[in-house]
Amino acid sequence: METIQEHSSPNLHQSLLNSLSKLKTEPNQARKLILTTVRSKAYHTHSLFPHATHPNQIVLKTDYLVHLAERIPDYLSEINHQSSLPVPIFALEASLYTLPTAHSALLYISKVDSTGLGINPVPATILTEAFISYFFNHPPRSIESIRVHIFARAAREGQYLFPGSASNVIGGKGDGVPKMSHNHILRGKRILDDQQLIKWWKTLLSKPIQNNQSEIQRFYILPGFDKDESLSILPDDHSNSNWNYGHSYHHLPPIFSIKQLGDLIPALPDDPKARFLQTLSRSSANPAGEPGDWDDAIEDRSLTSLEIDRLRERKFLNQINVDEFWERMGGRQECCDGRVSAFFVIFGSNLRKGVIGNDNNKKVNEMGVNKDIKAEEMSANDLIQETTTSNTISEKKSDEEVLKSETSSIKDTKTSSAVSRNVWVTLWSKFHNVDYSRLHKSSIGYQSWIESVKACVGNMINQIHTEIEVDNPSNNKRNDVNQIEERPVTILQLYCGEPVKK
Repeated sequence: METIQEHSSPNLHQSLLNSLSKLKTEPNQARKLILTTVRSKAYHTHSLFPHATHPNQIVLKTDYLVHLAERIPDYLSEINHQSSLPVPIFALEASLYTLPTAHSALLYISKVDSTGLGINPVPATILTEAFISYFFNHPPRSIESIRVHIFARAAREGQYLFPGSASNVIGGKGDGVPKMSHNHILRGKRILDDQQLIKWWKTLLSKPIQNNQSEIQRFYILPGFDKDESLSILPDDHSNSNWNYGHSYHHLPPIFSIKQLGDLIPALPDDPKARFLQTLSRSSANPAGEPGDWDDAIEDRSLTSLEIDRLRERKFLNQINVDEFWERMGGRQECCDGRVSAFFVIFGSNLRKGVIGNDNNKKVNEMGVNKDIKAEEMSANDLIQETTTSNTISEKKSDEEVLKSETSSIKDTKTSSAVSRNVWVTLWSKFHNVDYSRLHKSSIGYQSWIESVKACVGNMINQIHTEIEVDNPSNNKRNDVNQIEERPVTILQLYCGEPVKK
């Protein structure tokens, strides 16, 4: 049995980079991919379990944005058809919540999307699988168990992270679509319907967690469907009996010792469970992730007023048991509007099994907490003060001012590639404020975004931004991507548009 060496563990960016070596390519057609992994520094949040019996337990949140671009021929250029340009092709947005005193973590994959601008296939499955596997194989310090939460529902507009990208389907109105129709390697965006999306997620989550020795349990539920009814959409895979139909709360140990509804079900951003919890509790605060949620309420209102409301709302919420909650979820508009939706939970325990090299003085780098102390030893008051100060500054500054403030404080000795919460939000907004139905605008917007990322992380850019060449011809008979032998990738560039100097 191989022992995992914690002190030599790769970081998230390197793990994702390594996974791209599995991507199949056409013979004699190597692909040039550019991976960028942006994360926020860990910050204290009150919105995950706002109605928990003991709501003041430390919860740290780190936001992630994984972005993949590709250099492709500029097929719209009428002057130089040999020129190339970088275009976005894939992105994943997620949040990691760590509860140090409970030795538990929760990973929430909120959005996965592609643009349809790059060469097929898009490595969406490869990167998503590698992203999830990383946190099982390299959990934050003191974390012994992890829950992965996913809400799968097809968006009516056919896009999640790239505005305008739904127009890049064959026959759509994207400006590159006519050229794609005559190019066998440019097939446009493939938009999955509700059932296809659910099947994609279940297939991906059914795969073993690579190089992992922890105990894995899998749960899924289609609101409004009992198990027999769900089989018409997701037939049983008898080769993989590792799935349980139904919610997980009767089977898994609770994060907290109390089994009230407010202690069991997390309120995640842009998730119908959070909106239903808000309705049941008659909460004065908005659902998690929206303006006016509990993180905002903590800053804007007196603690006495908040505690009075919290006690009243908890009483309403805890009148409902977890089975009734899920039964009623099937009648919520988001779960019965004609599109099938699904909730997935993957649970891993004994994550520290086989991990050695636990140095108590080691920095918790992947959490973005740049201090030589354990997370559970951090002062909640200090974290609250840090978040409050950061938010106050953000309210007074525009996005450009936030970026300028961050970049002006960067020195050549910057030691963390994580950015502050406000800067992460600003970078996300800039990434999102692009029309991805236009090839050249997408490329220009991407390059401008990368320049902003570089300005924010300074000399740490080579830790989160890398261009690679993948040459893995698919003229073999092995269909299982997990069986493809990993090949080394060639690093072409560390900085977008700037060749590496030898």
